[in-house]
Amino acid sequence: MARLKDAHQAEIIRSQQKDEYYSSFIKSNIHKVVQSFLGPRILLKWQKELDIAAEFIYFGLTTLNGLQTLGEEYVNIIQVDPSKRQVPSLIRRIFMVVLHVSAPYLIEKSLLYLERQLELNNELGLTEEGRLLLLDLVRNSRNIFLLLHRCHLAIFYFNAAFYHFAKRICGVRYMAIKPLLETPRPSYKILGWLSVSQLALALAFKLIGIYKKSKEKSNQIKTEEKEKSVKTIEKEIDEEGGRKCPLCLNTISHTTTTSCGHLFCWYCIHEWCATNPECPLCRQSCASSRLVYLQNFT
Repeated sequence: MARLKDAHQAEIIRSQQKDEYYSSFIKSNIHKVVQSFLGPRILLKWQKELDIAAEFIYFGLTTLNGLQTLGEEYVNIIQVDPSKRQVPSLIRRIFMVVLHVSAPYLIEKSLLYLERQLELNNELGLTEEGRLLLLDLVRNSRNIFLLLHRCHLAIFYFNAAFYHFAKRICGVRYMAIKPLLETPRPSYKILGWLSVSQLALALAFKLIGIYKKSKEKSNQIKTEEKEKSVKTIEKEIDEEGGRKCPLCLNTISHTTTTSCGHLFCWYCIHEWCATNPECPLCRQSCASSRLVYLQNFT
């Protein structure tokens, strides 16, 4: 006798591997036919679309037809709806197959189109800062989807409920036809914890990278502001028609230069460097012993 029981992770994974093998076989044959009749250029141009067509053929002949896939038949599991009492309805199966096969392709195409539009022009009427922010978000969205996929896999290793996003969204589970006497099943929780650890490390490295990038940008802004301030002071001195000491704001007496080339009064810069060994304008290190008194300087 046999009974229905929740399918185990190992059975679901073996089933998916078999399905991938047979769908790859269909893809390979379609590629050969297209290359023979239309040439390699057409094959390269439409390869992704042909792969999607091959998967629709495979799942159309099995899942949409109310039959087990070859992988499901191999490990003796069947699809059931959320009630676990009947197979999914035709509408649910159609939505699941369309979502599983076409969603990754449509998402990738949409991201590429949006990225191209943001790079070439700004038809959305955004500011330049907003456009760059949105462009950065679009480029990083692939990492976000990869992160979600890893989370999804980690959950699967813990509870063996849904291996694909499409089945989770549609509520389609797997039940296994088990004999009354069966061997104990190994636990996949160790893989779940490994996935969680990998996910945590990847997230930590990503956050560290964002922090470093933000810090570099902040330092760059401070440097630019400092350079702008120095140029403003130098411009004001030039406009007043004479060299003035940036510290006392009077005409420079006993002209003295720092190692960075800025000019000050001897007494002003000497007192400054006694407590702050750096140039007051550009903040470059400057000890009192490095000050140069300029004689006959006009």
